[in-house]
Amino acid sequence: MAQQKSSPVKIAIIEDDSCNRFYLEMVIKKMDCQPIIIDNPKQSIEILHKEKPHIVLLDIKLSDEISGIDIAKLMKSDEFLKSVPIIVVSAFAVANEVKEISHKTKCDSYITKPFSVDNLIDVITEQLFFRYGD
Repeated sequence: MAQQKSSPVKIAIIEDDSCNRFYLEMVIKKMDCQPIIIDNPKQSIEILHKEKPHIVLLDIKLSDEISGIDIAKLMKSDEFLKSVPIIVVSAFAVANEVKEISHKTKCDSYITKPFSVDNLIDVITEQLFFRYGD
């Protein structure tokens, strides 16, 4: 899955729950990709500019100070970040809610919690292929 030995695929995780972050990190490492952990959502845009990820996994319900919806809107209005695929990873009650939020924020894909490792890998792989080819 990694692009080259010298330039691994970077996948940012914007998630405030440490258990969920750890789980996502393990899946990304299993894919031979480099996880970029963002545990303070308020610093997301700054870190994304610095790290230049290929994909962002974004939880919607983060904190009272900033939500995943806010971060998605900031990314899509940012000249540098607007082309970075965003995969919404959320535990909202029903998949339709997550799909609607994903559509409204112009995110590229979504997955609902709980999810299987295989399903997450499929969604990430699909977005990498659509955006960057093989």
